[in-house]
Amino acid sequence: MWPVGFTGVRFKGEVVVLDAAGHVAATTGRDYYISIAPAADPDSDRLMRAIGAYPAAVRCPYPQDFIDCTAVAEGAADSEISRRLCAQLR
Repeated sequence: MWPVGFTGVRFKGEVVVLDAAGHVAATTGRDYYISIAPAADPDSDRLMRAIGAYPAAVRCPYPQDFIDCTAVAEGAADSEISRRLCAQLR
């Protein structure tokens, strides 16, 4: 589940997820490795557990929490951790 303030919009046949500032966070057609973040508050935690959702770690300070694995496959990543985590998705 994307954090509060993130939104999805259609753009040129894709769905693009934007953060609160309007920056692109994710796009359909790409593979991502997304860690689970802690829930923002107890109410959010209860809601997510009730619907079987997990908060996406897109605002976490660690680069391995949100990785564009398509970029890794295209050679854009130089991190061994990124390569290993994305390999788990295949």
